[in-house]
Formats: sequence, C-alpha cells, structure tokens
Amino acid sequence: MRSKYRPSVRTVLLVVTLTVLVLPLGSLVFFRIYENQLVRETESELISQAAILAALLDRSITAYAAELGEYGIRLGVESLPPQDAPIAPLIDLATHATRPRRPDAVVAGEPIKNSILRIGAEISDLFLEAQKTTLAGLRVLDHSGIVIGGRDEVGMSLANVEEVREAMQGRYASALRERLPDYPAPALASLSRGTGVRIFSAFPVIRGDRLLGIIYLSRTPNNILRHIHATRDRFIFAGLTILGLTLLLGWVTTRTLVRPINKLAAQARQLGRGNRDALVPLDHYGTQELAALGRSFLEMARSLEGRSQYIRDFAAHVSHEFKSPLSAIRGSAELLQEHLREMTDADRTRFLGNIIADTDRLRLLVSRLLELARVENMPRAETTIDVAAALDRLALLHGSDRLSIVRTGEARLETCICAESFEIVATNLIQNSMQAEATAIEIDLEATETGSKISFKDNGPGIAEGNRSRIFEPFFTTRRERGGTGLGLRIARSLLEAQQGTIQLAPSNKGATFVLTLSKWPAEH
Repeated sequence: MRSKYRPSVRTVLLVVTLTVLVLPLGSLVFFRIYENQLVRETESELISQAAILAALLDRSITAYAAELGEYGIRLGVESLPPQDAPIAPLIDLATHATRPRRPDAVVAGEPIKNSILRIGAEISDLFLEAQKTTLAGLRVLDHSGIVIGGRDEVGMSLANVEEVREAMQGRYASALRERLPDYPAPALASLSRGTGVRIFSAFPVIRGDRLLGIIYLSRTPNNILRHIHATRDRFIFAGLTILGLTLLLGWVTTRTLVRPINKLAAQARQLGRGNRDALVPLDHYGTQELAALGRSFLEMARSLEGRSQYIRDFAAHVSHEFKSPLSAIRGSAELLQEHLREMTDADRTRFLGNIIADTDRLRLLVSRLLELARVENMPRAETTIDVAAALDRLALLHGSDRLSIVRTGEARLETCICAESFEIVATNLIQNSMQAEATAIEIDLEATETGSKISFKDNGPGIAEGNRSRIFEPFFTTRRERGGTGLGLRIARSLLEAQQGTIQLAPSNKGATFVLTLSKWPAEH
C-alpha cells in the first residue's frame, strides 16, 4: 500500500460540518449586515436633506429678523455640538431597539407668530417637490417643538417625542420606530427587520449658541427584498456558487468516505466467498483511518488465509503420521486374530511388541500435538528472566562426561520470556544435539539494542543441505525409526514467536548452529 498524505476522518467531517454550518449562518449574517447598511444609508440621506433644510431655515429666520427679533432659545455650553463636526448615522440594528409608533402631536401651549409660520410653509413648499424623489416625510419645528411646516399637524407640538426632546437640547437624535405598512407584508418579510419600521431623524438648527428650530424627517428604509430582486443576478450567481460548493462537498465526502467504505465491504464479501484474488489493496482509501483499516483488514485476511492453509497442511501431516502406526497396529491385530493358534510364541511376542511400539508412538504424537497446540496459543510473557542463570541450571541438568555444555558471552542477560518456555526451547536444542551424537555445545549470549541474541552451536555432524529448509516443518524428522516426531523445533519456534522472537539455523562449518533472538522488554514497553 503506497504511503501518502491522507486527511483523517475527523478532519473531513469537521470541515464538512463547519462548512454546512457556515453556509446558512453566513447567509443570515450577510442578510442582517446588508439590511443594517440599508438602514444606515437611509439615515445618512435624511441627515443630508436635513442639513440643507436647516440652512434654508437659518437663512429665512435671518431674513425675518426684523419681525422675529432675537429668535430662539439659548443653549448651555455643554449642549453645543462641535463646530464643523460631521453627523454620522446613529441607528444600528444590532444595538438599537425598535420603539413604538411615533406618538401623536399634542396641542401647543402657546401661539405661534405668523412670520415663523410663513417660514415653515416656504420650506415645506420647496420640500414637497423634492419629496416625490426623496420619499421622506417632513416636519419643520420651532425651538419649542411646535410644528411650523409640513403637510399636517401644523401648530401642534411634538415636544413629547423622545428624539425631538433630544434635539431640543441641541443634539442630533434619531429613532427606529414601528410603522403600519400600506400593503400586506410578503411571506419573506419575517426575515427582515427593516420592512415594518420607519426612521425618524431630528436635526437641530443652531446659530451660535441659540437653537432656532428642528428639521424632523422620516422615511421607511429601503426594503431588502426589493433590493434582492433588483440585484437578482448577483444573488443567482451566489446561489449557484453555494450549490456548486455543496455538490463539491458531497463529492469530497463520497470520495473520501463513502466510496472506500463500499469498496472495503465489497472486498470483504469477495474474501468471504473464498476469492483469494481480492487480497490486494484498494486503489484509493481516502483517509488515514480508512487506509489503516484497509491495511489491518488485508493483514488479517492474509493471516487467516495463512492459518487456514497451515491447518490444511497440518491436518494432512497429522493424518499421514497417524496412518502408518495405525495401519501397522491393524495389520498386526489382523494377523494375530487369524493365525493366533498357529503362531509360535516368538511371533506372537514380536507382533504384540510391534502393537505396543506403535501405540507408544501414537501416544507420543498426541502428547506432542497437545504441547504444540498449547504453545501456539500461549500469550506473551509479562516478565523477564536471566537466561544466563537458566542456561547454567540446564547445563548442570544435561551436562555429563559425554556432553560438555559451555556458556560464553554476557554474564547476565535479561530477556522477555517465561522460564518454562525458555527451558522447553533450550532443552529441545540440547536434546537434538545429544541425539546427533554431539559431544560439546557452546551457548553464546549477546546483548543487542532491542533485546538479546542466543547462539547454540554443537560439534555434531550438522544438518544436510537438502534438509536445512525443512527442519521447522511439522513432522519432518530424520530419526523417525528412533521415535522422532518432527515437532520439537516447531514447538520451539512457536514458543519464540509467541514472545515476538525468532529462531534460525545459521551457516556453520561444523555441527549445527541455531540463533535465537528475543525482546528485552515486556509488551507494555
């Protein structure tokens, strides 16, 4: 399986989830930002219009100075706005609450001079022509909040309105108020906060330190739904982009997750039907986790296939090994049954001896097979032993005048294997050397970076070149007539493999040399 970068399943799912989450949230955020911008643009237009009307009101009052005298009310120094400071829109949909509808005007507490009413009427007449384009409502107020110009409410007081009271203090004020639309709201209007409101702007007219009046304008902000319709080409493009991105995400998810999982499932079905050709890596796994799963799956399948083949071969070997003694026993028994009376005592003794010998061989085979089955399922040891001390004990047990056992190398060597397993392995190797009529065994201990290396070298006749590749096969033996079962070395290999160790037949000029490698630490290390 090729090693290359693959994103993790967690990364893919996180990206897909965040993207799917951000798309609607992003559209809502864009919707609100765009709507807020429309509201602020509307207020900015009202401020611009009010500034022009304020200049007209100031000029008109100056023209009527002879009739009006010292007009206006004096403001405190703290109420005067900075000179030449631009007025910015105040309304923000995120922070400003929508107030109720504008309160109705109330009866004024004092009469208004005719001259100031004429000024208000003149400004109103000029504004009415522009109103067809600006769509704004106008009320021109005097310094006390009384309406002096507009379509209606002239002579009434708006001093009870919050933004007007703010402007009477010399400060620009605005408000976002509810309104009753002239037509039913569309179904999508619930998405927009700006469809059922109206912006009110109270612009104070100040000359020097005196408040001359207030320009009170109002207008419904531009409807975002109308803007969307007007700019539908851009929204269609954005919608197609989102659709394309969604399809791309679906394709990425399918390619990185769905397709590899389906292929793994199909591969498992093929292997379940016995199709060995399916034991190949997929061409694309998509993610790190699926690649690791595919690798583990193939390793498991190969292991099961190898185990199945081993069981088939082992069964064939067992049947072959059992067939010979069973056939001999049956033949001897049939001869005894048919010719028992005619046989001499020597013949009867010979046939009975053959039956006992073959029965002993069967018993030995069964015993070794049980031992092999036990060691092949033995768990890995969780402790270490000093193999040098274990070998010294075995040397005392098996050494004699006819067999010298010498240990060389490390004086102490800690190795991860249980004492019983190591004793079985070492005893099998020592007995093989003894049966090969070796007179000396040299056992060398060497410490490595990852564990230990143990070499068993004898001075016997060695192993024939043709047999070197078969000595670890079950039931292979050159001493069958002397009771050999051919399972000793197989048991030794199984014990070492259970500890993640190895045993190999090394080249040697004289005798046989077996090299064992074992790990230094238990599994948790």
